[in-house]
Amino acid sequence: MPRPLLQPMVKSVGRPGFKHVNEFAEIFRTSRTATCIRLAQIDTLPLIAACYSGTGLRWVSRSPDVPKKWFLKRQLDEDSLGYDVLTLGKESQGKQPAEVWFENDGVDEYEVMECSVRGREGEVLVLIYLTDIEMMTIEHTRSRDAGPHSFNRGHSRGWQ
Repeated sequence: MPRPLLQPMVKSVGRPGFKHVNEFAEIFRTSRTATCIRLAQIDTLPLIAACYSGTGLRWVSRSPDVPKKWFLKRQLDEDSLGYDVLTLGKESQGKQPAEVWFENDGVDEYEVMECSVRGREGEVLVLIYLTDIEMMTIEHTRSRDAGPHSFNRGHSRGWQ
């Protein structure tokens, strides 16, 4: 998915949901997973794309402008829309408290936009848009309860 072709398409729809991801995937003949990863990489929007299974976070890809200080939870929160997708098959999108997705202290004052759909068998694909501009600038620390995150240091962890 060449940036010069995909970036104008993304900009024209604003904040793409999975309807648009599916359209882009069809146009470029790519998987929905590859399209999500590329959507984050082209850095048009403050976006984190991730994949979870019942055992936890599989991979993550973040826009370069999204500060690395935001640590995704290793397990889906029961209050997330992604959890509903994984357990009930109910695909949806909407605003969520940022604390549903991030382990950081002080994150409870922010909201994010979440879009979640089924991925491969037993997986959920998630797009998390940082909608509060302060999330791009304010310093936050990792929660004292958070463990090591060898997979949360850049783009994708890899395929399992």
